[in-house]
Amino acid sequence: MFHLTMLKIKLFLILTLAPPRTTPHHTTQLISSYQGLRENEGRGPAILNSIVSTAWTCNLDKDIKDLPPVETFDGKTITFEERDSIVGKVYQRIMEIESRLLPCGLHTVGVPPTAEEAIATLVNIAQLDRAEDKIESLNRQIAASIGRNIDDIYSTSNAGVLADVELNEKIVQASRAAVRALVMESTDGDGRVKEVKSPLDEIGNFFGNMIGKKRPYVEAIIDGGFPKINPERLVPLFDYLEFCLKQIVANNELGALTNALDGKYIVPGPGGDPIRNPDVLPTGKNMHALDPQSIPTTAAVECAENVCKILLERLYKENDGMYPESIAFTLWGTDNIKTYGESLAQVLSLVGVRPVADSIGRVNKVELIPLEELGRPRIDVVVSCSGVFRDLFINQMNLLDRGIKMAAEADEPLDQNFVRKHAIEQAEELGIGVRDAACRVFSNAAGSYSANVGLAVENGGWENEEQVCES
Repeated sequence: MFHLTMLKIKLFLILTLAPPRTTPHHTTQLISSYQGLRENEGRGPAILNSIVSTAWTCNLDKDIKDLPPVETFDGKTITFEERDSIVGKVYQRIMEIESRLLPCGLHTVGVPPTAEEAIATLVNIAQLDRAEDKIESLNRQIAASIGRNIDDIYSTSNAGVLADVELNEKIVQASRAAVRALVMESTDGDGRVKEVKSPLDEIGNFFGNMIGKKRPYVEAIIDGGFPKINPERLVPLFDYLEFCLKQIVANNELGALTNALDGKYIVPGPGGDPIRNPDVLPTGKNMHALDPQSIPTTAAVECAENVCKILLERLYKENDGMYPESIAFTLWGTDNIKTYGESLAQVLSLVGVRPVADSIGRVNKVELIPLEELGRPRIDVVVSCSGVFRDLFINQMNLLDRGIKMAAEADEPLDQNFVRKHAIEQAEELGIGVRDAACRVFSNAAGSYSANVGLAVENGGWENEEQVCES
């Protein structure tokens, strides 16, 4: 007699906290010296010469196209405005490098982050607008307190305007100081966050508000040089940051791991980037990915539009007042999971197409943005999708194809619609219709990935390693 035993295999993916990410810090001693001595005809030009020489030494000439040649440059021969322009471009490039996020080591399972690690994560969370929750970013609110729009500051800062590069850095530092003040309220003597906003803290804050005492994060912003900040406007954001802080330090990972090994139920939850989507917190959940039909999200579309605006402004200036007619894109599956479709939204934004979600948040339609609203030509985009993107987001590939073909068939001037311009040229050259000529979204065949090396190995049609490498 034979006994058949049925085995149930349970698979869990336990979500753990990603390593905290922070920005590198660079020394800007020369630029600080220039700012203090720019009007000193004896030392100002000499410091500028040192800035230019150091920029060349650091290979910044590869990023700053009109950086003066170090061999023949003399700061005494140019005007104050030209000096400021050179320093502004160098400073902007340094700040751009400093804004990149770098991981701070590895996360230890079951160990909550230190206060410094929590600050690094919250600073990045605070820098993003969250339209779905009606929360303005901290940088935007600080800029508004002096009557400026943060998007304009970003734009002029990217153009190398020295005053706005300095202002942007001042806003960033005030933002970091405010978040630090929030976290330090809940930090113990060992430098770790134990309990966030206990009942006693709530009572203290209540009586503090009655006597007009400002919260530490408000005082930090005022001390940072922004005395007109609106404390009430900050409340929704910092309530949200306090909630995020509680989720960051929640220690659910070891318990979930033990339950998983025992085959017990683990609460499911989405995976992803906790900075862009803090809803993935707390960790210790049975992780699943996102709904492919829900991307790009509203927040991803807004971020993508800002990125495309900055990109096109830069290319417009670099090409003597001419917009690029074509841009090539590669869409990666993992990248779009982490950003909830931001790269996908960038393609749609360049073409001048808006994704439209239905009543339950599924993005299943696109519409053309009128040229009057777009304010620029439609850019022709050629898209290469990775194999993983093709497998996960086949519906979004269809949306991209539909949006690009809508642009190609729009009855608009060719100098304002490069998609249509190129599609008509290709249709005439190949003797096909405009719609067929407007195919711009490509990927490998189903089942194949990367450079198809896997297929070459499986087929056995090679005799040495060089043939595989060449394929």
